[in-house]
Amino acid sequence: MAKDRDLCVMVVVLLAVVQRSLEITDAGIIQVWSAPGGVTRLPCNLAAPSRDVAMMLWFKDGDRMPIYTVDFRNGPPVHWAVAGEFGARTHFVLNESDTSSAHLAVDKVAHRDEGVYRCRIDYVDSPTRNYRVNLTVIVPPESPRIYDSEGREILGTVAGTFREGQDLLLSCQASGGKPPPDVSWYRGEERLAYTKEGSVCQLLLPELTREMAGTRFQCRVEPPLLKAVYRDVTLKLFLKPQFVRVTGNGISRAGHDRAFVCTTRGSKPAPNIDWFINSQKIDSTLTEVDVDGEVTKSILTWRIRREDSGRQLVCRVSNPWFPAYTLEDSVVLDVMYPPVAQISLLEPREARLLREDENAELLCSADASPAPDNFTFYKEDHIIRDDPIGGIAVEGNKLILRGLRRHHSARYRCRARNSEGSALSEPLTLNILSRPECSAGSVVQQLAGAPGGEVRARCSVTAPSIHDAGPLRFYWTYNGTKDVLPGISARGLTEAVYRASNDAPQFVLDALSPGRYTFLVYSETPRGRSPRPAALHSVAINPSDDLDRPGSLQTMTPAPPPMTAGDNSVALLVGAALSLILLTILTTLCVALVVMCKKKTRPSRDPEQSTILRRSVGVSMYGGSSISPSVVPTVVVRGHRGSRVLAARWSGVLDDAPLAVLALDTRAHDDTDSQGDEHQETEFTKSMDDMETQTDS
Repeated sequence: MAKDRDLCVMVVVLLAVVQRSLEITDAGIIQVWSAPGGVTRLPCNLAAPSRDVAMMLWFKDGDRMPIYTVDFRNGPPVHWAVAGEFGARTHFVLNESDTSSAHLAVDKVAHRDEGVYRCRIDYVDSPTRNYRVNLTVIVPPESPRIYDSEGREILGTVAGTFREGQDLLLSCQASGGKPPPDVSWYRGEERLAYTKEGSVCQLLLPELTREMAGTRFQCRVEPPLLKAVYRDVTLKLFLKPQFVRVTGNGISRAGHDRAFVCTTRGSKPAPNIDWFINSQKIDSTLTEVDVDGEVTKSILTWRIRREDSGRQLVCRVSNPWFPAYTLEDSVVLDVMYPPVAQISLLEPREARLLREDENAELLCSADASPAPDNFTFYKEDHIIRDDPIGGIAVEGNKLILRGLRRHHSARYRCRARNSEGSALSEPLTLNILSRPECSAGSVVQQLAGAPGGEVRARCSVTAPSIHDAGPLRFYWTYNGTKDVLPGISARGLTEAVYRASNDAPQFVLDALSPGRYTFLVYSETPRGRSPRPAALHSVAINPSDDLDRPGSLQTMTPAPPPMTAGDNSVALLVGAALSLILLTILTTLCVALVVMCKKKTRPSRDPEQSTILRRSVGVSMYGGSSISPSVVPTVVVRGHRGSRVLAARWSGVLDDAPLAVLALDTRAHDDTDSQGDEHQETEFTKSMDDMETQTDS
């Protein structure tokens, strides 16, 4: 018995009539596998002729009652089966010539038939023998399921979509089989992977190629004694585009439509096709897409513009499943367009250097394709032609003017022409800095004057503007003597003189630009004027937004005029000084009384006209016998609601109503108000005669 237990496993395979069972003897127990619904047999080897056998009995599991009996004792064998459904499906099979093949056949095997059966053989003269048979009904596995590398089940017959170049991992799983089936992967008749008696088989394919798109793979599940189960899947791949090409290059004309075609092939799904011009994406509404199998075309209709010349038109192809992979092809646009002309000063470089007797060179440049082949210059809409005598030369796209004169100051244009058309440039104005010339009718003037009276002469000239040529200065001669009378520049007081002829003159200064000014106030009557002004230096004129903010006003009291060489003697001067002091004291008392009386009788002013900036300037009008020395101007600068007013009042009573004259210096002022004040007063005092001459005219 021990020897029998130590024997190696011996496998005996006996096929049934319909090959629906499998018998295995293992450690004294015969294992029988049977497919459900088939016919199986439970072997029981008689090991002797039937005449030596008394009885054969079958038991199931631990039952004490036999389920099937064969009695060999009284002639032919007598069969007995347990009553019921199981007994109706069983019968004993005996082959007299081969008693070792005796077995109990069971039809339509079901799962309830599973169990351990025992066959007992009672011999006539030999000891009883027992066989144990373990009947197992095969359980077919579930239908195979296929999963991808991320555990997602692949339903249907399509596996994917996967990407070109991606690693492929497919798992075929057949659960619930008893015994476990064999699972394998096939491509056609080529077995790619195999798992024996297992429920899962994996297929690994690294770096899928585009040739594997549409390949069919088959998972086979093969349980014992049962038909194999198959599951086919077709591989679906996303593919990269293989190439791209742009057609439609060549010469184009500005303003015309041109069609460009971008063709690509091999992309799945159909690729995205984008157009760019100089890296700027073109609106997709200008394109049409045509898909024919693996070939995709994009047709761009583009209105050619002059600025497109030399630009690069790019077609970019991309598959959204391969964001890092793109293909491009491009063409460079060759555009023909009419000129855009421009005239410029080539020599001298700066227009302010255009002076009489110098030369000038003008250049006509043009943006055109093809290059211009003809240039024409115009002066005030008249064609300019070569004139060697007049110093004019036209050399291709250059105009040369030699020996500049005043008449060369004009507007110049040029026209450029090519095969696509012509264009006229914007005008270029030349201002020749010429010498001043007397105005027409002002060359000779006849002047007449009475002895002891005044004679006024006016000099009128034509000259370049102050901005272009700087200040214009006048110089007078008398009897051939040069520069006996100094003039004033055009930047001086010419346009800055105000006059008022009432008792309280007011000068409206609204036209003044913000800045600093010097104001000179004179008192004048028919008998003459005060020799020195009341001066207010470096007065800040603020913007209109700041008119209502208080500021400051600087004043200066001029010193008495110096004594001239015509005075007789020191004694006379001393006497005159004493008399003047006494007269001044009396005059001051009278003036004080008059001022107090005027203040009492003067009506009250509107509060809105209240003084914002006020400071009295006590300036005596020295010298000049025709004006009382008691005339003292008081200057007030007021600002309210966007208006500036400078008013002057007289503190003395004059026989004739004085004429107030306000002059202002428009030249730049330094921040230091006191520096150079007396020099300015002197200069302005000398300039007043000529200033009045200009303003009167």
